[in-house]
Amino acid sequence: MSPLEALRWYERSDDSFIAQARLAPVERRPAPIKMTAEEIVEFEAEYVLWNQKIDATPTTPRFVILEVLEIGTVRGRTYREAIGRAKAMLDEMNA
Repeated sequence: MSPLEALRWYERSDDSFIAQARLAPVERRPAPIKMTAEEIVEFEAEYVLWNQKIDATPTTPRFVILEVLEIGTVRGRTYREAIGRAKAMLDEMNA
C-alpha cells in the first residue's frame, strides 16, 4: 500500500472507531486530601489495617503501601500522601 493509498484509507475509515481505539479508558485516581496530623491519626486508627514502607533502590523510588478497609491497597510516595489518597478514595466511594 502506497502512502497515498494509506492516507485515503485513513480518511474513509470510521473516525469514531479510531478515536475510541486511541483513547482507552483510564482509571483516574482522586487527588490526595490534605489532612492535619490529628485527622491522619484518627483515619489510621479507624481504617488502616497495616502499612509498609519500601525504601528506595537505584532503580525504584521510595513509597508507602497501606492496606485500608473497604478500599484495599493504596500507594503513595509518602505516608501523608498515601493516607490522603486513601481518604479521598473512601470519600469518593461513599459519595
